[in-house]
Amino acid sequence: VYPGELAVAGVAMLGSPLPALGHSAHCSSAMTTGGPDTADVYEEEVNPENPRQYRYEGQWRPMRVRTERIGVRRGERVEWVTVEIEETHHGPIVARRGHKAYAVALPYAEEVELMEQLYEMLTARNIEEMKRALARLQLMAQNVLIGCTSGDIYYARVGRVPIRPKGVDPSRPLPGHTAATEWRGIHPLSDLVQLLNPPSGYMQNCNVTPFAMMRESPLVPERYIPYIYNASRTAPRHQRGERVTELLEAATRVTEEEALALAFDTGVWHADLWQARLKEAWERAPASAKSADVAVIYDLIRQWNRRSDPDSEGALAFYAFKKGLGPTLAPRVDPPPTVTDAELLEALARAATWLTTTFGSLRVPYGRYFRVGREGGTRTWPVGGGSLNREPNNVGMATPRAITFAPVGDIMLGRAGQSATHIVILTKPPRSYSVVPLGHSDDPKSPHWDDQAEKLFSRGRAAPTYFLRRDELLQHITAQKVVRRTVRRP
Repeated sequence: VYPGELAVAGVAMLGSPLPALGHSAHCSSAMTTGGPDTADVYEEEVNPENPRQYRYEGQWRPMRVRTERIGVRRGERVEWVTVEIEETHHGPIVARRGHKAYAVALPYAEEVELMEQLYEMLTARNIEEMKRALARLQLMAQNVLIGCTSGDIYYARVGRVPIRPKGVDPSRPLPGHTAATEWRGIHPLSDLVQLLNPPSGYMQNCNVTPFAMMRESPLVPERYIPYIYNASRTAPRHQRGERVTELLEAATRVTEEEALALAFDTGVWHADLWQARLKEAWERAPASAKSADVAVIYDLIRQWNRRSDPDSEGALAFYAFKKGLGPTLAPRVDPPPTVTDAELLEALARAATWLTTTFGSLRVPYGRYFRVGREGGTRTWPVGGGSLNREPNNVGMATPRAITFAPVGDIMLGRAGQSATHIVILTKPPRSYSVVPLGHSDDPKSPHWDDQAEKLFSRGRAAPTYFLRRDELLQHITAQKVVRRTVRRP
């Protein structure tokens, strides 16, 4: 879009007229969920004689009570429900227990400048102007990564973070009866976790902690107040982040095609460790444990390239093997030292049984089971990758290409994950590619309801945005619609 001084390509958050993810002619921004601790819960002492009074500094204070009407959908109709919301000076009451009430303190409750911040981010021409925009602290807790056509890259773990008094533990409800636990203000951007132009030459964030964003990350928790860093070195190994770091660490001169491939990478980090452990068990196993079906599954996994591509039979064999290990072992990214040969061989046998029972064959492409398409639609397409690290597919197979699946009939249908994939090449001006996983239209009658699922997302592709390339864009227009605003004068 190119209104006024804006020239931007990207994706807007629900309810926002301005893109938050994407790029301008000068800078690109990406975000993942995660960040500092931005909220607290206060435990209020309630007057036994009046449940709408609470104690503060030795006196009973009245709670504020306001009435709201909330629309609740009941089938095809909306039922309006009147509710009373009780508040202390800390925030709204969300729970009660005995003579205690619990109020949520939110530093965003009175903030109204998100649009101003987004506008400043979209018009920023360099890192310093971008930092001034971020300093408004209107974004919710986020990992924000910025790249500019100047060649600079910048990371900030942003959020509107209250300054807590020394000695309070924000991981637990704070005593609400005393001024000693009140916030002392809001931490400025300069207090937050951030990094400009790291020595590694790259950064990645796949919902990981700052410590896991690159090899030898200087962003270690010991350098920050715990509630600002809000993570630790002991977080579980994150397959997506580790795989992307591995790819970026090995990269020297990344081509445009390689950048696009990285965004849709289907590699399963540390699957090679399971292959090696299986090989040890197989070579020690007696002939009685090596039935013909089990041997097929073993060979499929042994020869697998550790990519969950749509046509990969080895990927689905490995998935079935991991499921066969059971709920304790299946989620493990690395084979534990305690896993036995017998457990591995039994998992191979269970995999063979599941594949033949479910599909009538031992050799089944990954994309036969894992699909993408509209819920309620009549068509689906094979897809690669996925976040197979949570139920119902908690088997430790999370790839950089993030897709969450749910069972629909006899398939797993992708329903969440990479909802705003945008690949930006920071040339002057930038070149970019994007894909909406299913389609731009929510109308089932539209040809754009599921066309991107078929032509792009299922194939691991993205379409060019033709940013600031009007002549090229006009060559691809299939329809035009002019919308005029009518101004009614009193």
